[in-house]
Amino acid sequence: MDILGADFYNAVDQIKTRLGKNAICLQLPIGKEDEFKGIIDLFEMQAYIYNDEKGEDITVTDIPEDMKDDAELYHTEMVEKICELDDELMMEYLEGEEPSIDAMKAVLRKATCECNAVPVCCGTAYRNKGVQKLLDAIIEFMPAPTDIPAIEGVDEDGNEVVRHSSDEEPFSALVFKIMTDPFVGKLAYFRVYSGVMNSGSYVLNATKKKKSVLDVSFRCMPTSVKSWIRFIPEISLQLSDSNSLQQEIQFVTSSIQ
Repeated sequence: MDILGADFYNAVDQIKTRLGKNAICLQLPIGKEDEFKGIIDLFEMQAYIYNDEKGEDITVTDIPEDMKDDAELYHTEMVEKICELDDELMMEYLEGEEPSIDAMKAVLRKATCECNAVPVCCGTAYRNKGVQKLLDAIIEFMPAPTDIPAIEGVDEDGNEVVRHSSDEEPFSALVFKIMTDPFVGKLAYFRVYSGVMNSGSYVLNATKKKKSVLDVSFRCMPTSVKSWIRFIPEISLQLSDSNSLQQEIQFVTSSIQ
């Protein structure tokens, strides 16, 4: 929202018209470009004002007077769109009662997981404004690995197989990024779909149809001032015959022995 020409309402309209998706606004921006200073939460009907350039000093206050009408309009639209996703909520709404926030969020989450709705938030990552509410929305509405169907694929012999999101399943993962570190060498970042990866394991490179030994390392990143630590796996691949980065990005490990 802080870049030149930022237009939240036009972006939402394009999600509907160009992508054909059921976009549901959860927030409204307060200002734009250099004047972007906060967001309005349409569930809480409160304004979140960011008082610094790092998004650390946040004030929760009443909606500005000049935006109250827009906030009420979009709040009503949000409630109606969510109620349309569930018969029980719709009956409650038609009887003149607005469903609770928890009930609406539960219905919106189910619809999001089924790809029947697209929650829309706003903010700026550069100045860390709105990012906190975006992370909350990801947790509240996006599917967990156990909420989505099993991944389908084929094994070495061409037989169709499925992988459920479980540590008990055979290991399978998709490399989505390759980078070179001057001290470690080539690194591959991957998403694990099933199973467990251990250092020194043999995995099948489904693109090259050959097995490789992986050296697994971990980077520790503190996520709060307190003592919580988040571990992000980094896999150092010993690849001696790589042709190109694009080819390695297609690297898919589909079995382990």
